[in-house]
Amino acid sequence: AGKVELEVQPTTTFGDLPAQHFTVKARTTKFLDNIYKVRDHIDSYCDVGMTRSLHYHKRGQEGPHIGEDFIDFDWTESTARHRNLKRTRDPITIGPNTFDPLSVFYHLRTRDLHAEQELLASVTDGKKSVVGQARVIDRQTITVQAGTFDTFLVEPELKDIGGVFKKSPDASLQIWVTADEYKVPVKIRSKVAVGHFTAELVSAEGVELRKSGTRG
Repeated sequence: AGKVELEVQPTTTFGDLPAQHFTVKARTTKFLDNIYKVRDHIDSYCDVGMTRSLHYHKRGQEGPHIGEDFIDFDWTESTARHRNLKRTRDPITIGPNTFDPLSVFYHLRTRDLHAEQELLASVTDGKKSVVGQARVIDRQTITVQAGTFDTFLVEPELKDIGGVFKKSPDASLQIWVTADEYKVPVKIRSKVAVGHFTAELVSAEGVELRKSGTRG
């Protein structure tokens, strides 16, 4: 159906602050382009200590919609503001350790995980700020195209996520990440009212993937 690339870019600066830089690129195949074309590129900047977001920028196409979205963070005033090509919203107040929708995932990857654990993190889209929740369900061994891995199964709470998840009362999202220091996502599965999708890891560069055998 398509391909997604998640990358940790070299450490950089945003404004005058040292920053972590994360990117996501997503594109559908030529066949799916005829049904619902996706060409997305997301950039997220976070402080090097992984304690808060500095900036978020998404641009691209999803179906008939083409546009850009920004989340501007002002840590002097403790605010975040959403803007796009048509509208700039009023700033909203945020807490001291708040992340954007992409960097919050990388923040959670810095946490030590164990089964039956609840994870909490403040996250904002510039329109509202919520405490995002996720549960570590279990430790499982799974096999995907890239190999067999010892993983943790994580299920994020979806009540504050919009779009098709909001319109599906029984929606679910499951993410399997490697049970090591990298916590690489090796499988993602969702279920919504209109169908479901599964994404599996094909390859990874820059990290030494630990294939399943013995638990560390």
